[in-house]
Amino acid sequence: MESGKTHKLDTDATCPKCGMIADGSMASDGSGAMPEAGDITVCSTCGTIMEYGEGYSLTALTEDKLKELKEEDEESFLEVMQISGIFKEMYQTKWN
Repeated sequence: MESGKTHKLDTDATCPKCGMIADGSMASDGSGAMPEAGDITVCSTCGTIMEYGEGYSLTALTEDKLKELKEEDEESFLEVMQISGIFKEMYQTKWN
């Protein structure tokens, strides 16, 4: 994963699992692209996989959507799962 530009988002959206304010974004491909509705993101606090909605709202990704991602783009699926696993491990270490 390349590092890229981090964007401060004008939102008060929070992670549906841990409640952390999700007001930052960075494209995993290093492109500097801003997130759009339908894009996938991972909570950097607890590792929850989410999807952006309008106005940077966030919802936890359903099992069906995760399965769909795997079928359509296995490389992206594996990257998301790896990133999620890293954050989940950090979260467990920090809070347990």
